[in-house]
Amino acid sequence: MLTRSNYAEWEVVVKVMLKARGLWKAVDVGTEDEEDDQLAMEAILKAVPSEYRVALGSKDTAKDACDALKTMRLGNECARKAKAQ
Repeated sequence: MLTRSNYAEWEVVVKVMLKARGLWKAVDVGTEDEEDDQLAMEAILKAVPSEYRVALGSKDTAKDACDALKTMRLGNECARKAKAQ
């Protein structure tokens, strides 16, 4: 499960999980296969806290959801690092 401090670890685990299920392409480059996209979206939504599910679930594709999550998490991390400096 994604927490405030484990995005890098979470990303690796989800990537391996999606690759093992043949769904990584849906997140990495996108896919026209609706079933693969929805299966990837389901996996992502199951692996994030409930407060992210509405925002991510409203995205059109699993790739869009994953990109948004990355922006939310890494953007926050960059801001924290900048404040710390």
